[in-house]
Amino acid sequence: MRNVMVSNGYINAAPLGEILDYMDAFNIDLKAFTDDFYKRVTSARLQPVKDTILKIRKHGRHLELTHLVITGLNDQEEQFEEMVKWIGGELGPETPLHLSRYFPNFEMENKATPLPKLLQLYELATHYLHFVYLGNVAADEGRITTCPGCGAHLIDRIGYSTYKKGLDAKGRCKKCGRSVISYI
Repeated sequence: MRNVMVSNGYINAAPLGEILDYMDAFNIDLKAFTDDFYKRVTSARLQPVKDTILKIRKHGRHLELTHLVITGLNDQEEQFEEMVKWIGGELGPETPLHLSRYFPNFEMENKATPLPKLLQLYELATHYLHFVYLGNVAADEGRITTCPGCGAHLIDRIGYSTYKKGLDAKGRCKKCGRSVISYI
């Protein structure tokens, strides 16, 4: 069995240090890339989340990030590009990023993320990251994993199902042998 932690990334350093040895993978929700968003929307700050993400990466654990794109709050192209540049530069271009479409719910009434906006941000992210995926959408874009080395089709995602097609038992591309998934 593998242990996976899904978190907003707002974790004190000491408890994070204690659990790192017991977790195999993390999915951290990087809500935005401005302190203003974190203060206004979550009553938190961005830097502690970035510190958590960097500590997880430094510890060598598998790390994936999720970014819920909320209309009018964190969907500005310039801020988004700054975020994906930071991810690619600080964490590496092989860090998976999941872009999720927002729908109005509970206390937030912003309009649902327009699909063209999500596709625009997806395209921008692929300039800096190898593994970008779309969530909460029925679209062909952002559901397939291809090998960054040779372009071979490796994994299909349909809804909540995942189908490995071009990976060997150790997470390497069957066509070129490049290691793609480190935690298998």
